[in-house]
Parts: sequence; C-alpha cells; structure tokens
Amino acid sequence: MHRSPNRRHNGPPRSVRLLLGSLAGFLVASLPTAAQPAAADEPGSTADALGWLDSEIDAAGGFLTAPASNEPDWGLTADVALARISTGDADSDRTRSIASSLLEALGSYSTWDDIGPEYPGVRLAGPLAKVLLVAASAGLDTSDVDGVDLAKELAGLMQVTGEQAGRYSDRNEYGPDTSNGFGQAYAMLAASLLGGAPPESIGFLLAQQCPSGGFRLVYDGNAGCGSDDESDPDATALAIQVLLVLERTEAVEVALGRATGQLISIQEADGSFAGAPPADVPNANTTGLAAQALRAAGQQEAADRAGAWVAGQLQLGISAQGTPAAGDIGGIAYDPARRSAALANGLGSSRDQWRRSTPQGLLAFDAGLIVGGVDEPPVEPVVPTTTTTTTTTTSTTVAPVAAEAAAPTSAPPVPGAADATAGADVAGASEGAAPAGAQLAATGTQGETLSAVGLGLILLGAGSVWLAVRTRGRREAWTWRP
Repeated sequence: MHRSPNRRHNGPPRSVRLLLGSLAGFLVASLPTAAQPAAADEPGSTADALGWLDSEIDAAGGFLTAPASNEPDWGLTADVALARISTGDADSDRTRSIASSLLEALGSYSTWDDIGPEYPGVRLAGPLAKVLLVAASAGLDTSDVDGVDLAKELAGLMQVTGEQAGRYSDRNEYGPDTSNGFGQAYAMLAASLLGGAPPESIGFLLAQQCPSGGFRLVYDGNAGCGSDDESDPDATALAIQVLLVLERTEAVEVALGRATGQLISIQEADGSFAGAPPADVPNANTTGLAAQALRAAGQQEAADRAGAWVAGQLQLGISAQGTPAAGDIGGIAYDPARRSAALANGLGSSRDQWRRSTPQGLLAFDAGLIVGGVDEPPVEPVVPTTTTTTTTTTSTTVAPVAAEAAAPTSAPPVPGAADATAGADVAGASEGAAPAGAQLAATGTQGETLSAVGLGLILLGAGSVWLAVRTRGRREAWTWRP
C-alpha cells in the first residue's frame, strides 16, 4: 500500500466522516452482549408457564417426549402434573388427563416388561411412587391398575429389615438398586396422602440428613449421610416437603429447622439457588424446588426473592415480543444464558431442556406443597455455622449416570430409568443433551462474534475521526491504493 499524490480525491466531507464515527460508537453501545442477562420481565406468571407446557404436550399428542425421539418421557410428563397439583390445579381436566395417561403407561414406565419376557417381576420404586402420587392427588382410583393395587405394591417395595429399613427400593434381580432421595420423597408423600408414612420410612429419611442440615440424594449401602459432600439442595427441598406433612415430633421439628436453615444459608444474593455438581450453577429447577419448600416452611421472604429471580432472569415474558422466542412466552430457561440465547435465536435444539426446567422453575412463583397445607407455625431455621460445598450427585443438566447400567449391557434403554438414575427428572436438560459447559461455550462463541463486530465498528469510527483530523488544513488530497 502507498500514497499517491497524482490522483486527487477529496473523499467525504469532514462532517460526514465525524458522523460516521459517532454512528459507529452508537452501534457498538447498542449491540446485545450474549454474556449479559436479558432484561427482566415482571412479574412471573404461573399461568403462562403452564400454558406453554400445555402447548408442548398437545403438540406431542398428550405427553412430553424424550430427547431426539418421539417416545413418551413419562417422568417429565409427571413433573408437569406435579407442578399443576402444587399450584392448586389437581382437579382440572388437564391434570386428570395426564394422570390417566400415566396410569395407562405404568408398565412401560415402572417395569422392564417392554424390554422382554426375560426380565419379569421388575418394579422401579421411584417411577411407581411418582405415578401413585400424581394419580392419588388427582383423585383417580389406584386400587386396580391392570390388576395392581399401587399403594400395596409400593408398600411392598419398602425394606423392613437391616440398616436401610424404611427405604423404598427397586425390586430388580437383574440390576442394581437405583432408588434415591427423590423416589423416597415421592413414596412418602403418596403414603401420607393415603393414610400416613410408615414409621420405618420416617426413621430412614431422618438418617439421610447430613451434618450441616441438607439431605443426600444418592443412596449407597450406608445407613445414612455421614458427610456434607453428599448433600443435595434439590433432595433437601423435597425432604422438607415430606417433613412438613409429618407429625411434628421433636425429631421432625429439629430436622426441619436444620434443613430449612441449610437451604437459606446457600441462597445466592440475587435469590437464586445452585444445584449440586455438576449442576452447581444457579438454575431454574433447584431454585423452584427450594422456593416451594421455603414458602411452605413459612420463609416467605426467601421464597419471594427466588421467585423474583426466576421471573426476571429466566421466564420469557414481554421482552420476548418481537424476538425469535416470541412464540414461546411463558417458558422458563434453565439459566440466564439460555434465556439470552433464546431471545437472540429462538429455542431451537434446546427446546427439550426448556421442557425440563419449566415444570420445576414455575414452582418458585406461588406453588404450595404437593400434599395439602401446613397448619403448624413457621419453621424456625437453624442456619449452620459453616456451609460445605457439595461434590456428589448427578443432574439432568448433563447426561446422567448411564441409565442402562441397571440392565444387562445387551438390553435396550430401560423404561423409567431416567427416574431411577440419580438426579434424573430434576434439573435442566435430559439424557443425551449437551453438558451445560458445552452449551455455555456455544453462547460464548456467539458473544465472540458480536465482540468482533463491535471491535470492527470501533475501528471504523476511530478511523473516520483520524481521517478528519489528518486532512484538516491540508492542500494535498490523497487516496489509498492496494
């Protein structure tokens, strides 16, 4: 490149060049930044969230589907029913319809009958408990479902002897026991609804409380929790729900105070809650479950702050109008980055994750307990003096522990295994979805592109101003040549 004085070219007037510089600066300031949360919407809407879920269910034919397939995901569909029940919609036609579908799919969801006749007699505790809880809450008859009394069947899955007496366990001679803290909570809530939780189950649940007050999700061969490394916020929230519907014995009262205090101690300054690793980022599922439990325990201020975070940072509301996400108003993102990405590009391939974060995210707004109300006075939180970061458990934010591990390696994917797997049906995306880090990386790539465009505009503006200064008072005109 060289200057040539032989060809006169005055270029644009100085005023135009200065205007270009100003315009470039304005454009840079106006560019959206992918890393920043989208503008908040006020207030959070349970009705919009349920309406969005209804549209997703209707589009699939009466249920929600597993990722990358049109096969029903009954655990996820049950989460929608539990959200409806928690928000006072247990008796609606929609909730009863979902509950009826779950009863019809009980064999596919809670047994291995669909795999083949070589696996007879399998019954998965978590899926069975979840279906029973939904159906009983919706007022459906569960005493004869294809010849099975669900309450009696569930009672038969509770261990009655040994160190883990009171644990609701899988009946499965072909694979490991994959029951966990969620299934235990669902089973005890269902039992409470139908007459009362067995004393053994209460004793077992109390033993799962960790030193700082949280409850563990993953059950191993130990009788109880011995380390805060096992504590899980989602499991703690569900355990609080169970404790709230039990008789307030001294042991239950103490456990409630410690669990409530532990949840409050880990709430972020903005009102959100992070899950256990690898879902240890503030997210919709953990925040919704925690808010639901805290509200029922009488901790309204903490619950309100959680609800405000979900409403302002995660739910698609009025700010989605005129964006690629305009058709999905009401949906709740797993975290702020997902919402920002949806506003920029629509839900796209992340739609399955939104289906998994919305049912539990909406619980942050005004949901009550799954089972009845609480007439007792508010729980007095006992905040731990130290908070230990959890390091175990899995979440559906990433591909969970292989569900197929519960079956022979030659068997097809196990029906209901998503619930049987630790942490399944709880947070974020489902099996097979990209890990949270991968999705954040994609958002970061978009941010880098925007940054590059912004830098280019800055250089354009700076160059225009430089040209204006450079040519002031000069008689010689010039142009650049390659």
